[in-house]
Amino acid sequence: MIDKFSVLESSSSRARCQVYIDPRMIYLFAGNHYAQIEWTRYRKLTPIARRLYDYIASHRAPYPLKLGIFQQLCGSECARPAKWAEQVRKACAEIQTSGLVQKAWIEANMICCER
Repeated sequence: MIDKFSVLESSSSRARCQVYIDPRMIYLFAGNHYAQIEWTRYRKLTPIARRLYDYIASHRAPYPLKLGIFQQLCGSECARPAKWAEQVRKACAEIQTSGLVQKAWIEANMICCER
């Protein structure tokens, strides 16, 4: 991945290096082989909304996701299922309001989404 590098300044405590990346690396990111994320909107999301969007963006047609599985993915220690469902509802509304998805909702303990 790294073609070559050089040290620009090594005399201070904050050394500076210059890294040359092989131009052929662009082929790894060409086409639709990775999730393209709108960083400006994504960075404004809360952590739960970000994690939900990470799941949604990594699937062309996201399958409904069980609330319990999503809780494990988030590493949440929320003990009350009703409280966790409310937090996820807020995350669904947040990613929908941000314009990152068309619609996100909870139905029968499953998180559903329309991209």
